[in-house]
Amino acid sequence: MKANSGRKLAAAIFWDVVTAGTHDKFRDQREVYFRLLVTSSLCIVGIAFLGGFGVLDTLLGRQPLGYVFSIAGLIVAVNYLHMRRSENFRLAAHVNVGLVLVSFLYLLTCGGNDNTGPLWLYSFPLVAQSLLGLRRGTIAIVLFLFLASVILFWPGGPFLTTEYSTAFKSRFIPTILVVVVISTVFEYIMSNTQRILIVRNERLSRTIDEVTEAQEALTTEKEREAQTLRAIGDGVVSTDISGRITIMNRVAEALTGWSEEEARGEDFGTVVQLRCTETHDPQKDPVAQVIQGGRRLPEVGRSVMLSRNGTERFVASSASPIRDRMGSLVGAIMVFRDVTGQARLEEELLNARKLEAIGLLAGGIAHDFNNILCGVLGGAQLARLAAESGEDLTKHLAGIESATHRAAALTSQLLTFSKGGTPVKRVTNIAHLIRETADFALSGSNVVADLVIDDDLRPVEVDEGQIGQVMSNLLINAKQAMPDGGVVSIRVCNQTEDDRDGSEQPRGECIRIDVIDQGAGIPEDVLPRVFDPYFTTKKGGSGLGLATTWSIVKKHLGTIHVQSNSRLGTRFRILLPASPKAVSSEEPIHEELTVDGGRILVVDDEPAIREIVAEMLSLAGCQTVTAGEGREALRLYGEALDANERFDLVITDLTIPGGMGGRETIERLLSMDPLAKALVMSGYSDDPVAANFDAFGFRGFIPKPITFESLVRAVRAALAAPRAISPLSP
Repeated sequence: MKANSGRKLAAAIFWDVVTAGTHDKFRDQREVYFRLLVTSSLCIVGIAFLGGFGVLDTLLGRQPLGYVFSIAGLIVAVNYLHMRRSENFRLAAHVNVGLVLVSFLYLLTCGGNDNTGPLWLYSFPLVAQSLLGLRRGTIAIVLFLFLASVILFWPGGPFLTTEYSTAFKSRFIPTILVVVVISTVFEYIMSNTQRILIVRNERLSRTIDEVTEAQEALTTEKEREAQTLRAIGDGVVSTDISGRITIMNRVAEALTGWSEEEARGEDFGTVVQLRCTETHDPQKDPVAQVIQGGRRLPEVGRSVMLSRNGTERFVASSASPIRDRMGSLVGAIMVFRDVTGQARLEEELLNARKLEAIGLLAGGIAHDFNNILCGVLGGAQLARLAAESGEDLTKHLAGIESATHRAAALTSQLLTFSKGGTPVKRVTNIAHLIRETADFALSGSNVVADLVIDDDLRPVEVDEGQIGQVMSNLLINAKQAMPDGGVVSIRVCNQTEDDRDGSEQPRGECIRIDVIDQGAGIPEDVLPRVFDPYFTTKKGGSGLGLATTWSIVKKHLGTIHVQSNSRLGTRFRILLPASPKAVSSEEPIHEELTVDGGRILVVDDEPAIREIVAEMLSLAGCQTVTAGEGREALRLYGEALDANERFDLVITDLTIPGGMGGRETIERLLSMDPLAKALVMSGYSDDPVAANFDAFGFRGFIPKPITFESLVRAVRAALAAPRAISPLSP
């Protein structure tokens, strides 16, 4: 063991001496490392050779040759020590070559040691090119040849102290040139071979590294895939070509409620249930679409994912095909991200944005209602004064009625903009509605409508009043944008799948309505706020029209977008889902505003409304009894039923604060009398009873504020209907 340690130590010391202590620095640079070894070796040989001969010649009295050798050996030693200290072998190589050059020229002048001849001169090219390389070595050789030629061929020159024969001088230059050529070829071959070896070694090293990495990658691939799937923050589900699940990560397990073991082999649609955020209808299987189409489905809008335990979450998803090395389709992979938190944050941001508009909203409402109240109050005072003086009240009462209608219209707009305003829909072809609205909205103005409507326009299921309000708002907006007149283009056509532009649109077939004006356009910084309530840039504008328009379109499951350009004007585009139902051909029946008798029970918490409705019904020919809330109404109805004097009709308010409202009242009333008939009235239509009154046992809906015409027509229709058993009846 000690012998081995000694040999290792001796080898380490020897290698440290030979490499001048720079082994670690240059060992990866093959060509540089080779020249380092040559330079260091020559330094060691030069120290031993020059120092030895210098001491020997000095002891034998060969002066000044002994001194020259000794000084040269000392310089080489200093050069070697400097190279170890600075790790700059290139400087040492130049010093060595310069020292050999000076020494050889000096030996040439004096004929060499003991006049043995200048054979050593021919080694200079090898030394120069080995230490300095091909280019710098050639420069040193040329310098050496020039100086040697000066020494040998200068007639009577002062440098040469020994005479050389003419034959030696004549063959000196050719011989040394031959040596130069040989050394050059040798150096070139050596350098080129070394470079080739270096390149091959690097390639081989890279190949070995690549093979090693590939082997390691193959060894750990499955584990890495499993860890990646477990660590990824999105849900990942992979299927085979038949749409059956093969892989599912932990996030997907948490969102679907299925474990991977349970889901493996199950159909994708069974495990991952996606529904539309608006209608809650099941969505098409994205994996089936990818497998059938063979192409990636980009990330779509939000969907609702229904978990196994019934939990619902908002997700954003995308699906892509899986192909083998030959490009054949072997399955599909779906990635979905839980965006429930993001959806809630966006809702909070939207609410915050709406809060910013409350100031504008309150101010706008106060302004509009003050104007309306001014008309009502002023008309009432003028009517009172006219009554005192015996004048005709018709004019003043008509003004009050007109102001009241304006108040009702404003209330309708506010309810539609807010969470209220559920549309009462029926299937229709809206071409006639759009033409009528355009004629009415633009009548008397310097703006004309250019209508282009498809003849085969699909039917839609809409609230005609609300859609008419949408078109009226857009056309009034266009008219205000063109104070000097112009043309507003209205384009109505069917929307097909090939026409989709990638934006959020109703699913399935729909119709498209474009309203394009020639105005100055909407500034870019204003565009994001055009649908905000009471936000307007027009003098005298309320800012409620576009907000109401947006709300109505959304409640019809449609979309509305706006584009504006200072040169081309503004375009509003509405997309409404088409209806598979046929348009009803029934024409409205016009009846006289009278009722042929009937006992009617009126239920409302407001005494003034009870009195007004009762008086209107009395004028129409009915007998009325009133009640303040549902319990009182049930008591009165029960007493009448016991006395065999059943009420022919009950009219009840939908919402009664602090009392029993219309919905609960009708349930108990039908339990008491399955043949009872009832109408519901309300000024707030968010409740589903307003749009689907028949599903709750009512025979009709009367909107507030109540007009004589709407009340009488609803009562006549209800009284004329047979006493059929209601769906809510036992």
